[in-house]
Amino acid sequence: MGSLEDDSLNTKSSIQTLMKAAAASRSVMLQPPLNFSAVKRLVDIDEGTEEVIVNEDTTDSLAKQLVEAGEDLSASERQGSIEVSVEPLRSIAALFDKNSQAARELKPRLFLAWDVSSAQKICGILTVCEMSRDPALGTQRMTQSWMAERSIPRLSAGNTLFIDVVSSSGDPRGVGALLVLNAYQTVYRSRKYDFLASIAVSARGKTLFEQLGFSSVSYRENGQRTFCWIRAGELKASDISQRLRIDRSLPSLCWRFGFTSKSSSRRYPRC
Repeated sequence: MGSLEDDSLNTKSSIQTLMKAAAASRSVMLQPPLNFSAVKRLVDIDEGTEEVIVNEDTTDSLAKQLVEAGEDLSASERQGSIEVSVEPLRSIAALFDKNSQAARELKPRLFLAWDVSSAQKICGILTVCEMSRDPALGTQRMTQSWMAERSIPRLSAGNTLFIDVVSSSGDPRGVGALLVLNAYQTVYRSRKYDFLASIAVSARGKTLFEQLGFSSVSYRENGQRTFCWIRAGELKASDISQRLRIDRSLPSLCWRFGFTSKSSSRRYPRC
């Protein structure tokens, strides 16, 4: 049982096992997502500067850690003559503004990854919301006809979660992929959503999504961009293994074959 190529490992429980094992090997803890109400109790949006600040009414230390991590995890990358940026706090300001009913209706969620190898610190941030045509998300051109012309499924708020930002520190390695997997599991376990989608604005982002098995379409808008999507159930254990370089001894450790004649060819997680 030394291979992750077997299709029987592409189930919800097996993907969850792979994600947990990969996170543990990196001393990373993936926190359950925070919803709109949880985030607005932690942070506020300054009306003058539109910057994310600690909510003055909170006593939760996570608020300060979140603001500091958002600043630290901001990054920019040059694409030819154009500089593109990934700014977690900007995304949080847009999606978790307590004074915006439109933001609330997008049902945003905040995913955090923690480096617990020594001092606990946030090492990755991902924001997600329901798919919507919105300039703030960069999705204003994505009409149904635009998607149909490019053989993209009919994605909408009713069936798709959209990753607005994913950013990690680069150490530990693989945190961005782990956050995407955590968002994917939210879709996979959901009765409402069928797809996870995002727009990669950098070459690194494009590589991340494509190596995890996302379909992609590139187009030009303020530089090169790539629209990426995946249907729940399509992500493969072998793609996760390749991206996160999971040890090949893991299958024999974390799965067993069934004990009965009917289940003897099926694998069951035990980690």
